Amino acid sequence: MSKLQDNRIEKRIAVAIETSKSYPRELLRGVTEFSREKGTWQLTFVPITTETPPPEWFSSWQGDGILVRTHHLKTAESLTKLGLPTVELRSRDYLPENPFVGIDNARIGEFVARHFVLRGYGNFATLSYQAEVFFRQRFENFRDSIESCGRTCSSLEIDFEHFSESDHTMQRLVTWLQELPKPVGVFSITDSLGLHVLKACQMAGLAVPEEIAVVGCENDSTLCDISSPQLSSLEVDGFKVGYQAAALLEQMMAKAKPTAPVETLIPPKEIIARSSSDQLVVHDQVIRFALKMIREQATKGIRVADLCDQLNLSRSTLERRMEAAIGRKTKSEILRLQFKEVNRLLRDTEHTIEAISEMAGFKTASYLQASYAKRFGETPGAFRKRHQAGTTAA
Repeated sequence: MSKLQDNRIEKRIAVAIETSKSYPRELLRGVTEFSREKGTWQLTFVPITTETPPPEWFSSWQGDGILVRTHHLKTAESLTKLGLPTVELRSRDYLPENPFVGIDNARIGEFVARHFVLRGYGNFATLSYQAEVFFRQRFENFRDSIESCGRTCSSLEIDFEHFSESDHTMQRLVTWLQELPKPVGVFSITDSLGLHVLKACQMAGLAVPEEIAVVGCENDSTLCDISSPQLSSLEVDGFKVGYQAAALLEQMMAKAKPTAPVETLIPPKEIIARSSSDQLVVHDQVIRFALKMIREQATKGIRVADLCDQLNLSRSTLERRMEAAIGRKTKSEILRLQFKEVNRLLRDTEHTIEAISEMAGFKTASYLQASYAKRFGETPGAFRKRHQAGTTAA
C-alpha cells in the first residue's frame, strides 16, 4: 500500500453499483464526497446491473473494503470469497450478515398519504410489486397509513420490471384506473411505474390531476420532468445513504465493526410536487375544468377573459367559484403556474431571461423581472445564481 504525505495509509475501496438510475448515482455521489473528505480512499468502480453480476476479475480483487448493491447470488458468492469488510446498500436478501445502509422504505408511504390527505382527497389507491421487500414496504406503509385514517385503499399489483404498454398489463391498468372512485390519489411505488400510470390515464381519457392525482417515488428528475404532466415524486436521500455507508465502512476497516450487523435507515426527504398532484381536490366540475385549462395554457398566455369566454361565465361568477374552490383568484392561479415554470427554467436550463419570459407566457422580460422581484424578493438572476451555487457545493 502507498503512503500519503501525512503518513496515512491509502485504502482501496470497490464501489459495486449500477448507475442507470438516479438513486444509485446519488449513492455514488455521497460515497465520492466522503472519499474526497477522507483523502485516503482510492475508489474502484465495479459496474453491475440488475441483470448481470460483477465482472469475473472482481472475485479476485485485492482491496480493503466494499460498498455494494447486491442483485444476484453470484455477486454474493464473489463477496463472500473476497472476505473483505462490506456494507450493503440495496437489501439484506443476499448478505444478511453484512451491515446495511439504505432508505427507510417503511416510512415512505406515510409521506405520500399525508400529501394526498392535506389536499383533500378521500379516495386512495396504490400499485404494488411483491418481488422486492422494499417495494412491499412502500405499498404496505401507504395502505396502512390510509386505513389508519378510517379510509380504504384500492390496489393493483403490477410487474413493472417486465411492463409492456402493448400487452394486457396496460389494459388492466387502464381498466383499474377507470373503475376507481374519483377524484383519487394514486401512489406509484417507483417513478418509472408512475409514467405508465400517466400514460394509462391519457389512454383512458382521465384528467390528471383533476380526476387522478399521481405521486411516484425516488424523484428521478429525468423521468419526472419528461412525463406529461410532470410527475410529483417523493425525494429520497441517496446522497446521505452513500455518505453514511462510506463512513460505516471506514469504521469497519479500522476494526471498529459492530458485534452484530447494523441496519442504518435514512428517512425520506419530501414530496416534490409537480403537475400530477399539485392541486387541491375540487368538487366544482366547472372550476375543475377551468383549472385543467389553466394548467394546459398558463405558459401560453391564457387570460382570465379567455376562460370566461370558454366557460360562458361572468368574471365575477368565475372569481367567486374559483376562490371558494382553491382559495385563490383566477389570475393568481395562472401566475402561480407561470412562476413555477420560470423557476424550473432558471434552475434547469441556461436560457436567457428573454427566452424564459416568452416560454412562460409573460408579455415582456421587463414585466417578468419586475413581477418576479415583487413576488419573491429577489431577481430571477439572483435565484439562478443561488441555485447554481447550491448545486456546485453539493
